[in-house]
Amino acid sequence: MKVNFEIITSTEIGYDGRHLDLHNNFAVSRFDYNIVERKLSIHLIKSQGDWVKEDELENIAFIHRNVSFLNSNFTNLTKFIDDDSCLEFISYLPIKDRDITDGFLNKSFPDEKDDIIYSFVNGQFIKINCEEVDLITF
Repeated sequence: MKVNFEIITSTEIGYDGRHLDLHNNFAVSRFDYNIVERKLSIHLIKSQGDWVKEDELENIAFIHRNVSFLNSNFTNLTKFIDDDSCLEFISYLPIKDRDITDGFLNKSFPDEKDDIIYSFVNGQFIKINCEEVDLITF
């Protein structure tokens, strides 16, 4: 798996010289999955809390290309069960650990065959294997 960001901690990433706190400063706004293109996008928006820096990015998205594995406990990828859309952790896990959906490794970059997992405070998760994950801003 190729990525254009670094996982610093289980809730923080480094991207383009910036430090992004995904747990405190962002909330998931939507998922897009294109089966034909095998592309999954996870969109996050800037949180509205007074602790968020004014110059924080407004919108970011993780774009997963050539998805070969997808596991999730969402009943609908377009919305959450409740209002809590904070990320609990992001991590890479070896494919041999596909049954693990509630744990993470402190790993900055993935190995070629790793899965990426996004776990949310409300207990929902999405686990993906793909060739490439690009973080984009807009």
